[in-house]
Amino acid sequence: MASKISLRLILFFPLSLMWDLIIRVRNLGFESRVLKSQKGKINSIIIGNIAIGGTGKTPHCLYVIDLLKDKYKISFLSRGYKRKTKGFIEADDKSDTHQIGDEPLLIYQRLNSQIPVFVGENRVKAIEKIYDTNHNLEWVILDDAFQHRTLKGTFYIMLSSFENLFFNDYLLPAGSLREHRFGVKRANAIVISKTPDSIHKKEIEQITSKIRKYALQNTTIFFSKIVYQEPIDVFGNDSFFENTPIISFSGLANDTNFENYLKQNFNLQKHFAFPDHHDYTILEIKEIILEAQKMNCKFILTTEKDKVKLFKPEFSDLFQTVSLFYIPIGISFLKEYGDFDVWLKKEIELK
Repeated sequence: MASKISLRLILFFPLSLMWDLIIRVRNLGFESRVLKSQKGKINSIIIGNIAIGGTGKTPHCLYVIDLLKDKYKISFLSRGYKRKTKGFIEADDKSDTHQIGDEPLLIYQRLNSQIPVFVGENRVKAIEKIYDTNHNLEWVILDDAFQHRTLKGTFYIMLSSFENLFFNDYLLPAGSLREHRFGVKRANAIVISKTPDSIHKKEIEQITSKIRKYALQNTTIFFSKIVYQEPIDVFGNDSFFENTPIISFSGLANDTNFENYLKQNFNLQKHFAFPDHHDYTILEIKEIILEAQKMNCKFILTTEKDKVKLFKPEFSDLFQTVSLFYIPIGISFLKEYGDFDVWLKKEIELK
């Protein structure tokens, strides 16, 4: 692995320097107010990262929403990555992934329409439109808007995955960072996501010390982990039986944690990995089902993010001999290293 990283650094380091210069000039433009950055008409909490790839933004957004929705009038806004539409759209019961994207649809369905969910590429204009029709809203939660500098958020929560900590990473294309590590200075809180249960206090202290080299001194640092829940039948037709052979598939930026969880907790025979935000075809699903039948697997498991793309009649008709289940995920914070709930509620009350 180290040799591959070294080779990538050697090959792409000059391009990374060019990218660094472009992003530094852009950020300097916003910090010197040459480029306009403005607050939205509604207070905003921006949850994002400085790297490409999966850091768990969606489950963290859901966590924040669940934490606040009973006390405050809130909404959710996303650009709707890889949707087939343009412009500002509010999710409804007829929305699908082509219209609003998989992650906004997941949030809309998970919350059962408890809060309004919107998509829009231009976050400032989108918040203006939200405000125009929802004057009573107090907060809007945004995902993946850490680099959307035209919007000046009220709070910034930056995520960095434990398996790819930002201070060990490099700028694109040599690494996966969208901007220099010092970009974390904009964060009010930094959350190290996907932290393993086996982590020791000494390692927590080492990570915290390295973060402090880049973050502001008053930036609060938290650690969270993924929590997998019981499998749920996508089409509501079957019950899951433990210890039976299964196969699985997923379209994630990094499916290692998901696959490892299945190996440790289920009788996994085979896993199919697809690109992040993959748009499945009938043929692909038929091939997965055929493989399940060959391996005598009655159940196929996938993620909640993938499930929202398959909850359609053309897919449900395929699952006659095998059943499709999804595994919802959430997050929990390692509260012995900081109470995120208390911090966020206090910060909001101060506003």
